[in-house]
Amino acid sequence: MKNNKIIKFLFTGLLASLLLVSCNLPEDDAVYIPFEPELVENPETITQFIIFRDDLSILESAMRIMEEEGDVKLLSELNIPGGTTVFAPTNDAFQQFFTKNGIDEIEDLPYEDLESVVLNHIVTGKFLSSSLSSGYVSTRAFREDTDQNLSMYVEVSNGVVLNGESKVTTADVEANNGVLHIVDTVIGLPSNVTLIEQNPDFSSFLEALNRADTFVNEEGNSPELENLLRNLDRKLTLFIPNNAAFSSLLSELGVASIQEIEPETLVAVLAMHIVNGKFINSEDLELETVETLRGNTIDINPDNLTLTDSRGRVANFDVDFIDIQSAGGVIHAIDKVLLNPEM
Repeated sequence: MKNNKIIKFLFTGLLASLLLVSCNLPEDDAVYIPFEPELVENPETITQFIIFRDDLSILESAMRIMEEEGDVKLLSELNIPGGTTVFAPTNDAFQQFFTKNGIDEIEDLPYEDLESVVLNHIVTGKFLSSSLSSGYVSTRAFREDTDQNLSMYVEVSNGVVLNGESKVTTADVEANNGVLHIVDTVIGLPSNVTLIEQNPDFSSFLEALNRADTFVNEEGNSPELENLLRNLDRKLTLFIPNNAAFSSLLSELGVASIQEIEPETLVAVLAMHIVNGKFINSEDLELETVETLRGNTIDINPDNLTLTDSRGRVANFDVDFIDIQSAGGVIHAIDKVLLNPEM
């Protein structure tokens, strides 16, 4: 076991040395982070902690595959100066992930999936548990075929929970180039619903979504809007009215709750807030008219960050919740419910 550890450190040390040279970092004791084998009993870098801890050996294996087969050299990168937060799944967490996905070991994952899953646990910057707050952060995973980093929702009201599924069991394993938080579940790539349902300010939208899906047409079909939003292979832009927007709508309609609105009506309303076939990010906004899933249009004004529906109702972007990136879409919060002309 000792010899294996030494070999691992020698291998990682060589890669880190090459990366240090390539990055032209000064080679003095002020910035140099040791990786010599004799430090195995006193790990200092994130890489050393991952290698040293037996319960993180599958994460280490995943990173070694990336080191050998891909362009992202995490073991090397996380062994040099920097500031990074790693939410590190244990071996037990990976075993649960394997079972869920019908595979036996990390090598069974296609490389692109492996890279996305690992990077989805890494956040740029050092964040101790005491400095985390509830809200969205960007991981280093990218949505497929884009340069958009996927979002992750951090909840800190009862410990630290990530995307509602992965709990930090050991916090603040401090390294001299960042911090690790040990987690009990592999954090899957987020769907639109994953990121919506974690935000308490989107609870009214979720209630409307659930009620809309109870509608059954004459052919016996349901709209299955939730399944649409959970699909990781879709290309959607979602404009999500916040809770205050739904409260205003209830007042306009003279009803006390969303449950008093007919499911068929809610299907039409929610479809007005979904654009199919394109990702519209705030940095790419332009003066344009886009067609919604309902078939009606909305006008986007990038100058004042507003949407206008065909009835002339104007919704403002909620700048606290824009560019929330899922694997299957981008989400922007707005302060008014858009309506179709027939409603």
